[in-house]
Amino acid sequence: MEENNKRLIIYKASAGAGKTYRLSQHYVNLLKTYADTLKSQNNKIQIKKICGENRDNEKEDGRTVLSLDNIVAITFTNKAAAEMKERVLTFLKEIAMGRKTEKEGFSLQKKEALDVLISVIENFSDFQVTTIDSFMNSIFKAFAVDLNVYPDYDITFEEKEIFDIAVGELFADERFSNTLLSFLDVLLQVEKGGFDGERIIRNALNNFRESDFLNRVLQDKARLRDYIAVNTDEDSFSLLWNLFKVNFEAKFGSFKCQSEVSNFSQALNFIKEEMGIVFENLNKECESISGLLHGTKAKWLKKKNIEDTFSSNIWEKMLTKDGDYAGLILSKSGDQKIDSFKRDKINSYLECLHFLYKSYYLFKAVYNDSSSVEVYKKVLEIEEDIKKSLNLVIGGKITERVKTILDDYSLPYAFCRLGERINHYLIDEFQDTSDSQFDAMCPIIHNALSEGGSLLVVGDKKQAIYGWRGGDYRVFDRVESNNDNCSLMSVVEEDEYLNKPIKINYRSAKNIVKFNNNVFGQVVNRDSAQPILVSFEKDEKDKAFQEIEKVFRDFKQEPNSKEKGYVEVNLFKCNSKDGKDACVEENYKKEFFRILKDTLERFSGKDIMILARRKEDLGKIAEFIFEFNAEYKKNVSFVTEDSLKLLNNRDIKNLLLLSGFFINVSDVSLFKGLAENGFFPLEDKSKFFEELSEAKGFSILKAKEILSKTIKQGLGIDFAEIFEESFLNSKLLSPYEFFINLISCFDFSDYSFGFDLKENGAYFDRFLEVVLTLSEKGNSVAEIVDYFYQNEDITLSMPENIDAIRLMTIHKAKGLEAEVVIIPFYDWSMVGRLDSEYIELDLKDWFEKAGNRKVILKNDGRLREISKKAGEKYFDYKLRKFIESLNLMYVANTRPKKELYIVGALIYKDKEFKDVSKTYITSAFVLKNLADNFLEEKDNMFHFASGEKSKGKSIEEEKGKSGEEVFSFAPSIRQHFKSIEERDYLFDYKSEEFGNLFHLTMSFIKDLKSEENINEVVEKAYEKAAKLSGVSEGFEEVKKLARQTVLNLKDYFFNIDAEWNEKEVINRKGFIFRIDRLVLKNGEYIVIDYKTGAKDLEKHKTQIVNYLNVFRGNKLKSKGIIYYTEDGEIVNV
Repeated sequence: MEENNKRLIIYKASAGAGKTYRLSQHYVNLLKTYADTLKSQNNKIQIKKICGENRDNEKEDGRTVLSLDNIVAITFTNKAAAEMKERVLTFLKEIAMGRKTEKEGFSLQKKEALDVLISVIENFSDFQVTTIDSFMNSIFKAFAVDLNVYPDYDITFEEKEIFDIAVGELFADERFSNTLLSFLDVLLQVEKGGFDGERIIRNALNNFRESDFLNRVLQDKARLRDYIAVNTDEDSFSLLWNLFKVNFEAKFGSFKCQSEVSNFSQALNFIKEEMGIVFENLNKECESISGLLHGTKAKWLKKKNIEDTFSSNIWEKMLTKDGDYAGLILSKSGDQKIDSFKRDKINSYLECLHFLYKSYYLFKAVYNDSSSVEVYKKVLEIEEDIKKSLNLVIGGKITERVKTILDDYSLPYAFCRLGERINHYLIDEFQDTSDSQFDAMCPIIHNALSEGGSLLVVGDKKQAIYGWRGGDYRVFDRVESNNDNCSLMSVVEEDEYLNKPIKINYRSAKNIVKFNNNVFGQVVNRDSAQPILVSFEKDEKDKAFQEIEKVFRDFKQEPNSKEKGYVEVNLFKCNSKDGKDACVEENYKKEFFRILKDTLERFSGKDIMILARRKEDLGKIAEFIFEFNAEYKKNVSFVTEDSLKLLNNRDIKNLLLLSGFFINVSDVSLFKGLAENGFFPLEDKSKFFEELSEAKGFSILKAKEILSKTIKQGLGIDFAEIFEESFLNSKLLSPYEFFINLISCFDFSDYSFGFDLKENGAYFDRFLEVVLTLSEKGNSVAEIVDYFYQNEDITLSMPENIDAIRLMTIHKAKGLEAEVVIIPFYDWSMVGRLDSEYIELDLKDWFEKAGNRKVILKNDGRLREISKKAGEKYFDYKLRKFIESLNLMYVANTRPKKELYIVGALIYKDKEFKDVSKTYITSAFVLKNLADNFLEEKDNMFHFASGEKSKGKSIEEEKGKSGEEVFSFAPSIRQHFKSIEERDYLFDYKSEEFGNLFHLTMSFIKDLKSEENINEVVEKAYEKAAKLSGVSEGFEEVKKLARQTVLNLKDYFFNIDAEWNEKEVINRKGFIFRIDRLVLKNGEYIVIDYKTGAKDLEKHKTQIVNYLNVFRGNKLKSKGIIYYTEDGEIVNV
């Protein structure tokens, strides 16, 4: 392959170009040298020395992979990491089985791939495909002690909540009452007033908290000295006032105002008074030429006094630009009628007003910020105390701290602390990397490249849609640049560098690819792009186009699909004033109904994805579907992001209520909540609540009594008995076992009460994933329940196999695809609200004699007029927002495989709908201009349709080329009932399923009274296990094997003192083991481990000894038994 000899590779992969395939293939090919290492070491991997080695004499080639952890692949989501791991393992399997060869670009041979695959499974913890957050966290954790953080810290992304708590503590501390009152007084002077003092203060402090730049400056003491206002160790007022006086007197002579000034408040009044005097003088000079003044531009001069002018936007605009005398005069001929002395005098007054106004703005801003910094620093101190006491680390700050670590420590020392040396980096979705993330990774990547290692980045600037969380597509330019401070290009030779766009689209049908080529091809055409740049000033448009062209330069794709596909666009017209809302809703609903009805006749619900830019639009779409169902008597199902929240699922709500009640049975409200939520099979709800109201004192026995009286009869289930038994069984269980117990006891999927594991298995699966993580950290059941209530946004990944339409935001849909994509509400703003950012400016923008002093100010509208640098920063911010909106259009348009439907609204400002340039600047406006050469105007809308609609067969799950099922590691609910050990039947899917089902069946076998009821117990256990596993047939042998196992081990099923199946135990290092069966008999604990795979006695003995050490460490008498199911052999350990 072209890439095999390259060490710095950039793949620019447009939508549907198969970037996961490329990444995984590259990873597999890097394992070629690892296969050689395995050969030379006879499959015994030598751990590479990191600490204490003399690297000066080292001759190793960085290209060689000596250990799996020499390679790291970095993605941006856990889902992407899991997909890539699965793809790598699948490739290795397919090469080992001869399905993939060098013809497909793979360098491993069959035997090599098998050896590598076995090694990957055996050393799975070294198989590093991870998210960027996890990668940064691993570096941070290695240095936690150096940073005065306990290594078992918890990561939180609830930064605002912690900050709010800190602010609350500041308010509660009486020692700061006067400070806060003084601060509020300042805010009321310089900002708009209000009645809620606490809210005003919180808003001001939040402005500081949200500025990453400002916070970096505040944490850098050396850098802090360069700034006024934020440096509270100096008198900002005195410094600023002296600069103001010196510069004013040098330009305009002495002040006319004689008021005393000793603080910011007095300075603001002083400057305003001085402006008033100059304003009056200017007015007098202009009275004699009033007939020559421009009616609009000189309107502010007609104000009675300086106070009136402060409410005039024209005044503000005039004074923020350098003395615009010419703008006041009606015409050139009018200018000629004014003598030069008067002209100079007017110019002098205008220049003076300009200087005073700029100074007034500066003093006002610094007054506000210098007061805020003092209070803000105190809040940060309190916040730091909170984090230390709770041992919390803010997730969003880890990247910055990692950069500091790598700046402060030498790289050899860093690798020593990490315990590994990474030579090869693969980074997915590179366009979503932030500058700070790239800065943090740069030293270690630079080091790897300099020692012969490699870097591969894959991404697409056109799909950069996460700017709001720090992603910056311009990191691509940094990798390619020789001038960047990271300078990766400097450590590779020209023939080791590859920069390649991937042109093939493997996802979309021909007409969809052609449509997007035509639309986004106009973006890189200077003439056709001009109409969409109306948001930018005349002198900004050329720079804006150049940047947009760089992003969309590689827009063109070739379709791989032979299908024609279908595209339809409808952009209807509405007036901005006359019934706009009604017009928009009526048209959207009409078009949506038509498209949905048509596509549902040809596709299943699971084949359709509906996208929206705004979350509130998903709610409107959901309402449309409800109305559609009613009008057409349909039952169209759909899933949304909110419907996937765990706390919005009834079963999860009931599980938390039930858990809370079992923790505290005296809390009647929880018991009542279960009844209200349909958890109990009640015959008569009113009777239940009547019994509940009459209950005196409450206990589990009282709960059982009420249930016995009020539940339905004839169910064949003693629900009240199960309720009490599950409560008693929940005692002494670990948190993880506690929840497993409740879920298994109340799984009544075929009834309308309890839990429906069949319907909501994915929700329980996700719930238990979180529980396991929290259990491993030592959280109690009560703490876990509280965690779920505190974190309402825990969600499922969007399911791909459920037969329901998927409603998603465009951001969530990135990386996904569907047969049909419908995009209603195609009318999002291209720029939106532009939040003001804090920026660094030179004081020379105000005062010529300011030295090198700097100031940090919020970049609002006035500042952009005063400072050229502020204007440039604002343009850059606006341009990035515009490009991100263009990218959202691209991402949305490129999700479909077969059919694309776009419905948008053009909101005209003129009633005649004649001038499309006079519409709001939305995605519909941009699409109209880019697709103008093929849109047809008819029936009050712009329309386009191309291609052939699909006949619409429902897509079946993909099969492998040989017809067998695709190799998959996808999680399922049954994995939570059994922690599956490594199997020896790696390529035998049926054997693995058999083993899983056997273990699950055995986990339900307990309370055997005699040998006579073995068959009945085994039958019930198998039925339950089969239902949980989703097995329908083909595994009847499991029942026979389970019966035989019980008979062969009957000494450990009958006449015993206690028994536990799937028992979790924790050793002193905090590792959790799950034992197949644990029995207490005659004061001795017997650990039983069932083995359904190939016999490996030494390995299995080691496993049992690990289990036994838990008991022996606690001085408990114990022994172990390994039971091999294939031949019934019993091995005592």
